[in-house]
Amino acid sequence: MLFNSVIHRWCIGGATLCAAIAATGTQAAEEPLQLAVTELEPHVITAIRGESQRVADGLAATSVITRADLERRQVKSVQEALRGLPGLSITNNGGPGKNTSVFMRGTNADHLLVLVDGVEVGSATAGQAAFQNLPVQQIERIEVVRGPQSGLYGSDAIGGVIQIFTRGGPDEGRRSYFELGGGSFDTYEAAAGVSDAGEHGWFSLNADVFDTGGIDSRTLFEPDDDGYRNLSVSGRGGLDLGAFGELRINGLHADGESEFDGNPEFDSVNETETVQQVVGASWRVRPVEAVALTLDAGRSEDRSRNFRNGDFRTRFDTSRNDFSLQADTDVAEQRLSVGVDHLDERVDSTTQYDETRREITGVFAQLLGELGALDYRLAGRSDDYEAFGSHETGNVALGWQPVDRLRLRASYGTAFRAPSFNELFFPGFGNPDVQPEESQSTEIGAEWAVASWSLRLAAFETRIDDLIDTVQGPDDNFLPLNVAEARIRGAELSAEVDVADWQLSAAYTYQEPENRGDGANAGNRLRRRPDQILQLDADRSFGPLDAGLGIYAEGRRYEDAANSNRLPGYVLVDARLGYQLSAAWQVQGRVANLLDTDYETVPTYRQPGRAFYVTLRYAL
Repeated sequence: MLFNSVIHRWCIGGATLCAAIAATGTQAAEEPLQLAVTELEPHVITAIRGESQRVADGLAATSVITRADLERRQVKSVQEALRGLPGLSITNNGGPGKNTSVFMRGTNADHLLVLVDGVEVGSATAGQAAFQNLPVQQIERIEVVRGPQSGLYGSDAIGGVIQIFTRGGPDEGRRSYFELGGGSFDTYEAAAGVSDAGEHGWFSLNADVFDTGGIDSRTLFEPDDDGYRNLSVSGRGGLDLGAFGELRINGLHADGESEFDGNPEFDSVNETETVQQVVGASWRVRPVEAVALTLDAGRSEDRSRNFRNGDFRTRFDTSRNDFSLQADTDVAEQRLSVGVDHLDERVDSTTQYDETRREITGVFAQLLGELGALDYRLAGRSDDYEAFGSHETGNVALGWQPVDRLRLRASYGTAFRAPSFNELFFPGFGNPDVQPEESQSTEIGAEWAVASWSLRLAAFETRIDDLIDTVQGPDDNFLPLNVAEARIRGAELSAEVDVADWQLSAAYTYQEPENRGDGANAGNRLRRRPDQILQLDADRSFGPLDAGLGIYAEGRRYEDAANSNRLPGYVLVDARLGYQLSAAWQVQGRVANLLDTDYETVPTYRQPGRAFYVTLRYAL
């Protein structure tokens, strides 16, 4: 019933989009189920939290963005890199370095768990990751897992998980690169890196500087361009310890400075300095042949200092320290994983919170196996919080291949999100009695592939209870309460095809994120989620020349719970060219927003118009 309902409404609401998708093929970020022409099948680790698994064998809807994809599309931000993936919608307050929120399958922006090299990142006060301050030049690949993953990862993974891996790896060998680029809005960028691998170890070091004058993103106040600068460094390394296993370390540090428009009437801040920092270490060893033990330790920091015309006003520093121990063993063609996590979150701010620290301990287990043509995944987890006790979640997923190259799958999962420090303890606003949000999700999907094309379809439904909403209290103050409910239905269709030397891909999402509460807004759409999303890409090589065209379209969305403030849909067109000057040198050019579309994803916050960028790259 769910599948039929979603597909029926999807094709009524977007008949022209259905036709477009039927004629083409998914974003290159999605990998085919099993193509005869595939030479290097992609592997992921996020979906099963352990040893790598082929995307084709996974039981969760997964997309992969590689370094080659980022360079081919010539993206300038993580926001651009994620745009167009199935199930994802993004809002942004005015261009690079401005507040960016990612909504996965219609869930809230804080219903998404974000990892960098296995370490959870994000602000413990605001409750979500600062995508705008993660430098895209430091990224090797991005894994996007859609659907509830609390059974493995705990809080926040109601919509899914995004894991970012920084550049470099043991398979790169000796190489070096540098890039110089620039373009519209006084944008400049320079990046460089070096890596090497030997018999007993490997390392990678990278640096990047990005600077843009920006645009006047909000014309209501302070009519001036709002610039952004980001200086970042990253490093990864590994050491083979022989019988004592393998040790890996990683680190990322990014300093950002962003200008924006503040309201002078309220003396609002209009500048912020940010730091995103992640460090981690992982030791993997086999005490016996049948068992692998992995010990991980990591720390992430999200720091911001806020100013008004250069005068310091506030500071918000949050940190997460996490430790985990996981054991994996293969028994009778089944893989069993068990583990324990410990997370310590802390807040240090000029704002005085009633509580500035909390600790969470979680235990989890996962079983992967096959029964004839049926493969399965079972996962369960229990998290213990000091504030509100334990919380249990789980996942079950099944896959079946009735005929060659056709795979069917179904899954059910529960998830939760713990309240942020702001929702619990912010002075004059926080409510220490607010409880975690809870969800139940179901999904069915099909994947079909032949030699030159592949097709994927998924239909999903998520019900969220005890949603935290801001409600006016008896003393006319506003405070967070568990008063809302939501039901989100949707479908994702993606395809890719090679025809006449062209690589064509498409991804389409239809979603109905609906308020299911008892108030005046019952039945309305949840704010800031578009009802339809479409991405089309076409690429072709003409000898040393590469050419590509991307089309991105979004349907309508509403800014308010009452659905009285409607933002219209829009279409963006990007064109790109690349020329291989030699084996080591390449020059690229891109026209972003070719049609100079005037659009907003958040009311009163403009987005950049037509822009031109050029990049010179050396890699050997």
